[in-house]
Amino acid sequence: MDENLGKNFQKEVQSIIKRNTSKVSLRDLEKRGFKNVKVLRQNDINLLIKQAIHTVLGENPQSSAANQKEAEEERQRYFEQTKKELDRLMKQQMEERKALAQLQQENQVLRQKTKELEQKLRTQNPLAASLGKMAEPAGASAQKIKSLEEEVVRLRRQLKE
Repeated sequence: MDENLGKNFQKEVQSIIKRNTSKVSLRDLEKRGFKNVKVLRQNDINLLIKQAIHTVLGENPQSSAANQKEAEEERQRYFEQTKKELDRLMKQQMEERKALAQLQQENQVLRQKTKELEQKLRTQNPLAASLGKMAEPAGASAQKIKSLEEEVVRLRRQLKE
């Protein structure tokens, strides 16, 4: 690959990386549950793409000038295709990251709602138990009233006799 193509290649890859990545603080990553992350530097990405292109095209320094020109044109086509594919993959990865972040955020909201409902349940259970205890004497009082009424009826019968 000639020097001019190499510089253009690096600029294009750098542009794609900038468009399709975002900066995230280590604290934000940790909050999202990522304790260990893998990092790929831009130069490593450039090198991997160049190696892939050269491997696919099979560099042959002994070929004729015409063949070298054709090979260079083919490299340029591969470079353009590779750039488009890299852009597509980076966009796809960014969309997946956004979807994951949204799911994590929704998960956090659901966890918070669950905690609130559990707290509400804890406060209502003692209330229900207290109401049950209060209802027991009321039920016992109704029983006593009924037995007293029966006693009154029995005593009235005795008086009539």
